[in-house]
Amino acid sequence: MGRKRSLDDLELIQQRFLSNVSTILVRMLQVHGQERPALWKFAAKWEAEEGHSMENARQFLLRGLRFHPESKLLYAEAFHLELMYAQMLRQKKETTNTATPSTSEGGGERAAAAVAAMNALDNVGQTVPEGALGVMAPLGNIGIDGEAAREEVMEGKLALLMYESSVKKVKEVGFIISMLSLTKKFDFTQHLQEKIIHDLLTFFPNEELTWDTMARRELEGLSYSPITTNAANSTSGSGSTPLSILGATSSEGPSNAISAALPKLPTKTKAQKKPKMSFKQRIRSCCAVYDAAVKQLDTERMWAFYIECLLELLGNGEAGPGRLKDSGGEGSSGRSGSMPVNPLPRFTRKLVLQAFRAAHNARKMTERYYLMWVDMLQGDNQSALPTTPGSAGGKGKKGTKGAKGKGKAGAANAGGPGRAGKKGKKVKGAASQHKKVARILAAATERLPQSVELWMSRLRHHMTHGGSGGEATASKATESKENTAMDVDNPNASQPSSSGPPAKTPMTEVVFTQASSQLGDIPDAVIIWKFMLHYTQARGNTDRVESLFQDALNRGPAIASALKPLYIEWLVLSKGIAAARKVYDQISVQPPLCLEMHTKMAYLEGLQPVVNLKHARKCFELACDQFGKSNTDVWMEYVKFEMHKGSPENITAIYWRAKKTLDSLQGDIFVSEFSLLKTGMSAALVPSSGPVTTMPNSSIAGGSTPMVLG
Repeated sequence: MGRKRSLDDLELIQQRFLSNVSTILVRMLQVHGQERPALWKFAAKWEAEEGHSMENARQFLLRGLRFHPESKLLYAEAFHLELMYAQMLRQKKETTNTATPSTSEGGGERAAAAVAAMNALDNVGQTVPEGALGVMAPLGNIGIDGEAAREEVMEGKLALLMYESSVKKVKEVGFIISMLSLTKKFDFTQHLQEKIIHDLLTFFPNEELTWDTMARRELEGLSYSPITTNAANSTSGSGSTPLSILGATSSEGPSNAISAALPKLPTKTKAQKKPKMSFKQRIRSCCAVYDAAVKQLDTERMWAFYIECLLELLGNGEAGPGRLKDSGGEGSSGRSGSMPVNPLPRFTRKLVLQAFRAAHNARKMTERYYLMWVDMLQGDNQSALPTTPGSAGGKGKKGTKGAKGKGKAGAANAGGPGRAGKKGKKVKGAASQHKKVARILAAATERLPQSVELWMSRLRHHMTHGGSGGEATASKATESKENTAMDVDNPNASQPSSSGPPAKTPMTEVVFTQASSQLGDIPDAVIIWKFMLHYTQARGNTDRVESLFQDALNRGPAIASALKPLYIEWLVLSKGIAAARKVYDQISVQPPLCLEMHTKMAYLEGLQPVVNLKHARKCFELACDQFGKSNTDVWMEYVKFEMHKGSPENITAIYWRAKKTLDSLQGDIFVSEFSLLKTGMSAALVPSSGPVTTMPNSSIAGGSTPMVLG
């Protein structure tokens, strides 16, 4: 029935039976209009775009506001509708001077019939929400007959009245900014934009979104121009008193602080034109607003707006490296689509780096922006280094060939030193940049000591750039002070270091010691330990790997449990199965208990040329003793091991031990799983003959586990 009704509605639209469609919309709103404001918007949008009747669309929205007097969706749609209506009248006026608004819509008879049908909606609700009539009255009483009235409508007076009615109900800075965004789509709304900006600066001077909006308008070339009081308060030209908005009259001006900070243009007259600014001037004007904003609102969110705007601008000019392609950061306002194309990427890049530095000095940088800062500097380093290692030598040969009669030595000197000197400058500059990155990361981890990403980036940097501060040594161990202000541009700025490591300790060790101390025993810190173990093993320092594992075993449960399996695996690979068995016997009974370690040891036992059943069974026995009370899998894997590789006659004893040990609920689950296994694999209950060389590739009985350190 529903599908047939939908097909009928589609046929009505195709046959252009518009009056019937309007009637169906009214019926739909009679049933669902009180619960769903979006249906009123849908009906109004259809009437405006398909039915070509602005009057019907307006009536739908006005009646929707009776049931939903604080709906931002309906207010925004009504405001947009009035702007479109004014735009339509202006376009018709340009083409012909004979058309009237009443005849331009979808037929007077259809409009009258639809309005009569919509009157039934007034009787749907038992009560009218308080204040709804106050919103509808001024809008419903505005006529559009007469040339003077049409001129006011074309200037946006109806839209202005709808805006003033909406902000009395919805007192939110984000809503006002969304209304301002709608006005930018129309070329006749400059006065309306100035009115909205006037209210924005007056009533929300201490909101980060206000400053961000004003700065972005400067970037678009929409500089702030104060409007006169009379112009700001005029609504319909009827001499009515100014409306009170948000608890204060519009005659109040913006606060002195924000008004003084914003770049202003002189008040314009009709004969004057707005001075055109170059794109560089617009960028500087935008940054000036943000600079004033962070002085008045020194918050992390305000700094995020500042940086995010410049990053969006930089991304519109060139493809930024690494994380510059990310979106949706802390300060992202979701308006990157309106960002102008940037013809000055180098200039913008310089401003981004300055903003990073300023936010760092203000202690308002987040992890994401620190990582972006480092990525940008590391990208500069890569472009500064020579692309071909032997290019300098090749050009030296060219100089040798041209210096005939001077001898080979003189010819070589004629072409070589200058090239080598230029290459040396590049390498020296790259090394200086690497040291700067190291200082930034040191400062970042001092400001945000719980950031695993920053510690990883810092540790990776020192491991990668050993000759430029990466594997440098800490000549003096100093106590780290959390509130130490570090100048990242000062090459002599000391990096915070732990008091533990002795003199001449490699910086990788210093950074790792700081990271493990600051992060403590949290699951996210495991990646730091694994990273350091990989690095140390790659350098062939077996003693240091051993000491790292021993240190990890003395840490908290999160670190020790995660590294116990890796320790056993490394021992097998580096010292053999005998050494691994010895350590396994010691740490398998030490807290924290780790099921994954038993799984790993069983797997490694199964990889031996000749599997020792005694040691293999020990892994299953310990797993069942420590985790068998609430885990059915350990018992099932023990059964599978005896079924395939051990002695099937032991299965009965394992079965009764499991039923006795498991909780009642887990015991029932085990019985069901065991019955399925016995039924499906009864043919496997035959004693195995010959030496056992492999183990089943499943879970504890030889499950596939990654060789992390291999």
